[in-house]
Amino acid sequence: GGKTTLLTFETPSMPFENAAKSEPAGFAAGTWAVVDGKLQQTTGASDNLANHFKYIGDAFNTKDGRAGKVYTVSVDASVAKDADSPAVHGFPTGVMAMMPYYKDPKHYVMLVATAQDLAGWAVNGETPAGTEWPADAKFFDQWLDQPLSASSSINLGADIDTDSNQITVYINGQKKLTKKLPMINNDAHWVALGANGNYAQFDNFKIVWKK
Repeated sequence: GGKTTLLTFETPSMPFENAAKSEPAGFAAGTWAVVDGKLQQTTGASDNLANHFKYIGDAFNTKDGRAGKVYTVSVDASVAKDADSPAVHGFPTGVMAMMPYYKDPKHYVMLVATAQDLAGWAVNGETPAGTEWPADAKFFDQWLDQPLSASSSINLGADIDTDSNQITVYINGQKKLTKKLPMINNDAHWVALGANGNYAQFDNFKIVWKK
């Protein structure tokens, strides 16, 4: 531990991989690129298609980006423009997602911002285009008094402690809750970003590895 990594996307470097590109219905590889100093998902969709972009850099001194036991991750999330279709969940912005704990495309802990609300989900086998997710999978929910727009930015942050199975959620640097989630454990896991066929973009991606 004791290492801080900050990606500001001022260069074309992208230490990420398209984790869901080979998944069946409900997922799409999308097209990720560094545009105007931000990491953008640049391929739109007329329906909800999950795009997962897994970090594989050296923030944890591992060859494949595998995350440590205790760390903090945060990112500025916004959209480059409105989604193509009202069928995209969270229209007009669509979904801006950060997965501070990511095992694979069907097992992860996700913080989500849409135009009108913020949420936290512990996804344990569910698929984006599958049946409705169980209510107890949602561990955080906040309605936004002022809706987000294409010109808005929000900082999503989390402390992850796999030793105590806990996540602490931060929105714009403000602590919202600490929650014990059994799926946060010492199994192999990573950090990822996500979109849903919208034009999500990310900046100031920061990982502080503590243990």
